[in-house]
Amino acid sequence: MKITSRKQAFTLHLIGSLFIAAMAATLVFLFWYPWSLSAATGATDIFLMLLLIDVITGPCLTLIVFDREKKELKRDLIFVVLLQLSALAYGINAVFVARPVYYVFTGNNFELTYANDLNDERLANARLDQFKTLPLLGPETISARLDEETQNERTAIRAMLTRNLPILPQYYLPYNELLPQIQESARPLSYLRESNADKRSEIDELQKKHAENINAVGFVPLNGADEDLVAIVRKTDGHLLDIRRLKSEKK
Repeated sequence: MKITSRKQAFTLHLIGSLFIAAMAATLVFLFWYPWSLSAATGATDIFLMLLLIDVITGPCLTLIVFDREKKELKRDLIFVVLLQLSALAYGINAVFVARPVYYVFTGNNFELTYANDLNDERLANARLDQFKTLPLLGPETISARLDEETQNERTAIRAMLTRNLPILPQYYLPYNELLPQIQESARPLSYLRESNADKRSEIDELQKKHAENINAVGFVPLNGADEDLVAIVRKTDGHLLDIRRLKSEKK
């Protein structure tokens, strides 16, 4: 296609930018930050702001530099595209390195663990090979428990390790290893009403969604770095069904 005007160049660049932005947003919000995690971790505002700036800036620069008579037009357009892609890559990398990688069940609740909590040194300590590398396409549900040797440590050491359990891969286990504790920890969805008086409609919607199997579904507290959430689980197998920005208890 031969582009003959600034308006045409701007329009095509805008369409291309929107398409790439949509693919990037799908990756971020569907895979890396599913359910309520993007809003709860602050990723939504940061990434959408970067996308908006990127989508607007690229086409506007094309509108400014486009002139069919310029000998350097191709060079200028390549520079604009590279600048735009660099900004997009920066934004994607920023949310990638801070993405949630594990919902860690630690015995009574889930803890949200982030990629930047687990450096190579910590990952090298993992006893199971499956935990030596981080998941790339969204957070996985796992368990963590101190081993018998550590349980016999002094109280202070044991307490310190327990607090840091979500970021210590040497204690990671497959999710179903603690299934009985998960089933025991899951509380009825109706319990959420008392601690979320301002979100009754959301709880009504949640109960309606699971009405057919209401007794087989419960919630377990999920502690995030910035906000406490609840994980909706199926009691029979502990399968994670949803994550909501709700309080697990009255504060």
